[in-house]
Amino acid sequence: MSIEVTIEKAAGFMSQRGWKRLIAKRRGYNQSLFEHSMVELDAILSIIPILKETTHFALTQEENQILIASVIAHDVGKEKAEWQEYVLAKRGFVSDVDPDLTQRVIPEICSALGYSGITEPVQHVIENCINLHMRHERGDANVVSALLRGGDRWKTLADLVDAIDNICSAKGLLGALSALERSILNLHLKTAYHQVVLRGVSTPMVHRACVETYMGKGWAPILYFHHS
Repeated sequence: MSIEVTIEKAAGFMSQRGWKRLIAKRRGYNQSLFEHSMVELDAILSIIPILKETTHFALTQEENQILIASVIAHDVGKEKAEWQEYVLAKRGFVSDVDPDLTQRVIPEICSALGYSGITEPVQHVIENCINLHMRHERGDANVVSALLRGGDRWKTLADLVDAIDNICSAKGLLGALSALERSILNLHLKTAYHQVVLRGVSTPMVHRACVETYMGKGWAPILYFHHS
């Protein structure tokens, strides 16, 4: 399946669940659950070709699907009315991890993406990647349960989901670079950044030319940050 088709199917799934109207992040500005999840999907799709290489993680096709489904649904618990009230400071803390909701939504997202034949062990790995991508959720009981139910690489895959989430949730370029350096991806990605200051109508064209030149040399853009 092409990247474009994957993005289209994922966007349809998110839209049907009303994620454009729900808040995922509120740090000086509101970021919808749709936007936040799409940013992370773009990021994982950009680096999967690297992660598939034998010199890196040698991801299988099944593991690619696990990562994509997990990244899309990693914050599904935030669609709950109780969590939306929490993020709007209308009530006390509510966890964004809901194992029951995770279990229900996985078959739906896999169906939306056209992933047929998802076995029970694979579903369990996706559950682990979603429920345990945040390290504060990795209590002893949760980890032991994951070990008993998930595949032998579930923690690696969960760490990748966690890394993408932290990088894409960073407050700006330097924060994203710092999150990358602290993550499981640090030894697998060589990163650089390009900054422009909007000075006139030619700036977007020059910026686009730079991006296309980098891509022509084999680099891939992961994140874009805008500062007013």
